[in-house]
Amino acid sequence: MILIEQKPLIARYRLKARGFMNSISNRRDFEGVLIQIDGGYGCIHPWPELGDPTLEKCLADLAGARRWPIVRRAIRCAEYDKAARDFENSLFEEMEVPASHATLAKADAAEITLAVEAGFTAIKLKTGRDLAAESKFLEAMATEFPALKWRLDFNESLTPEQAADFLLALTEKTRAAIDFVEDPCPFSETSWSDLRRKTRVKLAVDREAAPLAAAAQVMVIKPAVDEPFLLGEAAIQHNQRVVMTSYMDHPVGQAFAAWEAARLELQFPGLVGMCGLQTHHLFEPNEFTEALGPWSPEFKLPDGLGLGFEFVGQSFDEVGAAERINRVGHAGLFLDDLLGPERHAHCFFGRKREGLVEGVGVERLGAAEHAGQGLDRGPHDVVQRLLGGQRNACGL
Repeated sequence: MILIEQKPLIARYRLKARGFMNSISNRRDFEGVLIQIDGGYGCIHPWPELGDPTLEKCLADLAGARRWPIVRRAIRCAEYDKAARDFENSLFEEMEVPASHATLAKADAAEITLAVEAGFTAIKLKTGRDLAAESKFLEAMATEFPALKWRLDFNESLTPEQAADFLLALTEKTRAAIDFVEDPCPFSETSWSDLRRKTRVKLAVDREAAPLAAAAQVMVIKPAVDEPFLLGEAAIQHNQRVVMTSYMDHPVGQAFAAWEAARLELQFPGLVGMCGLQTHHLFEPNEFTEALGPWSPEFKLPDGLGLGFEFVGQSFDEVGAAERINRVGHAGLFLDDLLGPERHAHCFFGRKREGLVEGVGVERLGAAEHAGQGLDRGPHDVVQRLLGGQRNACGL
């Protein structure tokens, strides 16, 4: 029996948005916490409007059972960050982060111009607040910037009928410029299949139905709450594109999303398309957003160890009592969260060297091929230490 004490520490933060973030939320102040577990860092940034538990419930879960996905994923982030820091490495070493679309919270022509000047070729626009105004805006922008692709996110704010009416009212030229529409209405196979048939516009899903959503053509994965590998397998089964996005959260969470996007592309080459990892511009700047650099399609990697951030001067306080976890006797709250898909892999990190993918060796579905058979000894040792010597836990 192996007992491990976990004493999570937290530092509360508040992000100030430059405007309303989507059609569901009516606030501009967003509270979350940085977590620190044994020298590794993550963040918890809940969106109760979209079904997350409140921050206080997340903290109670962090100190207790750790059942909420958003809490478990933050812990996983901290574990990966710690592992890289222990080896004095960046998690991004030899990783290639996919390019991003520009995420805009409102229909603003000046923001579109800035995005184009920054080099973005696709715009993700939060829509659903004023359909008539948004339709007019899209028509004007599609004419002014004919090369731009558009990704519209309604956060399930419409009915199927409203979604169809909105899309069919657009000119054929403007509809052709739409890359996909994300969560236009609550998911059902019937209504989404019908919407796709009527409009011929691709649909993207990122809610609870994602693993079973065969009627969608695109799967949106948010590493802050989703396990990328498992959803990636489901996307392959459904012949879907994958788009990885941040949770519009703290820059630590954005960096975690960027790393997971790079790692999933190593595991499943060609699966991950243009992502949505650059969202720090939606908030007023702080020392963490500054580390991500200017707004651009390319993700600027922070310079430090792990996910790249330094926490000098950040005050962390203990939350709850230390918790003992029996790794062997319990089916695996901590073990499952730590390993997840890594039970099907040959190492902890994915690395790319001389054009070859090493240390992944993931079992692929359908026509997908193995991502590699190499073994990076450093990450192997990390896994052994974290799992208390259970060498066979992930097929090592």
